[in-house]
Amino acid sequence: MASCALHGGDVPRLFDKLVAAADRTPIPAPACAQSGACRPAVTGADIRLAAQNFLLFPEPIPFISPEGRNGLGLALQQTEAGDASAFSPPVATGPSDGNANGSQIAIECLDWQTPVRTFDDLRRLQRLGRAVAPRLGGASQSWTILTGCIGWPAPVVNPPKPIVVRHAPRILITNATHDPSTAYPWALQLHRDLPSSVLVTRDGDGHTSYLADGVSHTRDAIDSYLATGRTPPPGTVYTD
Repeated sequence: MASCALHGGDVPRLFDKLVAAADRTPIPAPACAQSGACRPAVTGADIRLAAQNFLLFPEPIPFISPEGRNGLGLALQQTEAGDASAFSPPVATGPSDGNANGSQIAIECLDWQTPVRTFDDLRRLQRLGRAVAPRLGGASQSWTILTGCIGWPAPVVNPPKPIVVRHAPRILITNATHDPSTAYPWALQLHRDLPSSVLVTRDGDGHTSYLADGVSHTRDAIDSYLATGRTPPPGTVYTD
């Protein structure tokens, strides 16, 4: 995209270079050092973990993703210039700060039986992540669950289990094939679990299908379903 901050450049090469540099010596985050709301220096792991949020929405969405994926370009550009503030993870600044609230990880550890019990398990999973996705190495929002739940003192009490749904009305499910946050196989499983469901596939990327910019057949299908209860034919695929 011509408007991207790094248009015409070798973005993967720059990303790898900055991650390697930050792994050797953390890159300063001046805005964080001043505010205290995020870490004052950024490692390669910080850059990899932050990348997912920048990839969620391709186009700008007001109040949610003002820059869209151009935000990643801007962050890389600023980091190359020596300011990695955009990649710095937030830290709690006081007891009332939302970043000090552990409820999210507590819920996740009680709801999910993860395949990670020890740091050796984590290393094996990390090797798998690097093999499947060499650039990000498996860094994602799930990584915080896998690491945060190691040694959790309470047992899993509400794990996912097979569901039986009968007499439900027609249910519309939509999912993109390359959503970086909610994977397409999850939609396939939900579709199998809900006999009355119709799965509409958006052949594309980006998180959520309703917030797509411009003309969107997928969004139109959702609007129509909410207003009338009607769905597109089973097996419908849109490319918007």
